[in-house]
Amino acid sequence: MAEDIKAVAKQIYDPEQQLPYVLKTQDVMNLCRCSRPYAMEIIRKAEKKGVGVHWVGKQPRVNRDSFLEYLKTRKTKGVNEFAQVRELWPKAEAR
Repeated sequence: MAEDIKAVAKQIYDPEQQLPYVLKTQDVMNLCRCSRPYAMEIIRKAEKKGVGVHWVGKQPRVNRDSFLEYLKTRKTKGVNEFAQVRELWPKAEAR
């Protein structure tokens, strides 16, 4: 168990130190730990919210700082649903 935690800790990095100023799709995939189609979806949503995205053919290039700010402020799906389920969990056990 402790070795698993150490392995995960090695994967955690400081994005502002280790990411390039202009992110490619692969950088977004690594940052968000997601597939290429989902990374493209995130980039398109970020572009709609005003993040600077430049397209080189079909490949997006994203400004690192504005993209990280977008990730910090965006609403994630399922978090509120999980919180509601957690609130109901002790009540369900009491029955």
